[in-house]
Amino acid sequence: MAFNYFGLMILIDLIIISNMVSSKTSHIKEIKECEIDNDGIFKYIQIQIDCNLTGERKIVVRGWKKYEYHKENFAHFKSVESKNIKNCKLYAIGGGRININSMNKKILVYGYSKSYGICDHSLTCKILQNHYPDFECNWNNDGY
Repeated sequence: MAFNYFGLMILIDLIIISNMVSSKTSHIKEIKECEIDNDGIFKYIQIQIDCNLTGERKIVVRGWKKYEYHKENFAHFKSVESKNIKNCKLYAIGGGRININSMNKKILVYGYSKSYGICDHSLTCKILQNHYPDFECNWNNDGY
């Protein structure tokens, strides 16, 4: 049986490339696009997740009544949800308020964050519509 040096080198190259690809997994796809309370008025933020290794980018919406400040929403995301995100940078790109009325199936997105500034509320509405397809979602830049 003859030794095929070039065949062995190709096999080694394939194994190395396979390991490189699997080590570049960011797990961005596993992060939910929207995590908010289902009723009431509360502060929310948009978070941008950038993965330099894979080139992936995702914007997510987070907001809970239990947090008084926008920064608390971001801190929660960083400490709890981002543990599975590898090789990525997180940015709080802005915030505002969400008023969601489950009984009337209406959502209003408005205002801004003193910490992070205003964000694209129309994008927030698009994200919310994906998760609340039966709800009417409106936005404006009024108020705090």
